[in-house]
Order: sequence, then C-alpha cells, then structure tokens
Amino acid sequence: AGPPGAQGAGPEGQSPAPALRSRIHERLAHLHAACAPRRKVALLLEVCRDVYTGLARGENQDPLGADAFLPALTEELIWSPDIGETQLDVEFLMELLDPDELRGEAGYYLTTWFGALHHIAHYQPETDRAPRGLSSEARASLHQWHRRRTLHRKDHPRAQ
Repeated sequence: AGPPGAQGAGPEGQSPAPALRSRIHERLAHLHAACAPRRKVALLLEVCRDVYTGLARGENQDPLGADAFLPALTEELIWSPDIGETQLDVEFLMELLDPDELRGEAGYYLTTWFGALHHIAHYQPETDRAPRGLSSEARASLHQWHRRRTLHRKDHPRAQ
C-alpha cells in the first residue's frame, strides 16, 4: 500500500528492505493487539530500533543519526496499514503513562511518534508540506493535556 507516487524518506530517498518493512508493519499490528501499556512501549521501541536499522547506509555501517529518524519514521507510518490504530495507541499511552514514565527514552520516542502522526494528519497536499506551526486547536489540546497531566502533581508534591 502506501501513498501513490511515494518515494523513500530516508537518505537519498532510500526505503528499508522489504523484509524490514514487513517486520515493522508486523510489530505495529502487535502494538495495537497488546493490552499492557508496558508491552506497547516495548513494541514501540522495537519499531524505533528497526527504523534506525533501516537507516544504515550499508552492511556493517552505523545508522544515520536522529535527524534522519523522524522522516524515516514518518514514512513507515504512512506506509503502515495500521496507521489509525497506531494513532490511537500513541494517544492512549500519552494519556495513560505517568509523567515520570514520559521522561527518558520511552518519552522521547513516544513524543516523536506523536509529532510524526500529527504531521501526517495535518499534511496539506495542495502546498506539499506539513504546517509550520501548531494550529490554535492543536495548541489548546496540548495545553489541556499538560494541565491534566500536571494538576495532580501540584496537589501532591514529591518527597525529596
């Protein structure tokens, strides 16, 4: 599947090997089927490792850096037959996980996935680009999410 006329978003338009893309899509299907949030996070991180593997320029070479990750992840999400379910899973994890769990590696990648899915959802084909800034609706939604996530913490400061 995937978008008509799409080319790889990786370096020089390269896409990962078909076997790797299949494994990524399989893990995305397992992501939605998983019930436990920690299992969902583990699968999300496995997909991230697979995307980085696909960024390797050749055998026995290190993958490209973080700057190449977001376009490659976005491409894999676009080609995924489970993009709608993935969107739900990412939003579910953003709401469910404790704020402390949104720090570190899992939080970084979960936020990256959220951003990639936002850009996909708000892509403007007539201008051939994603929006440069957040809409007022998106900004208000993020503000409400932040308030929900921090309200409880203000009432119960952590012991130090």
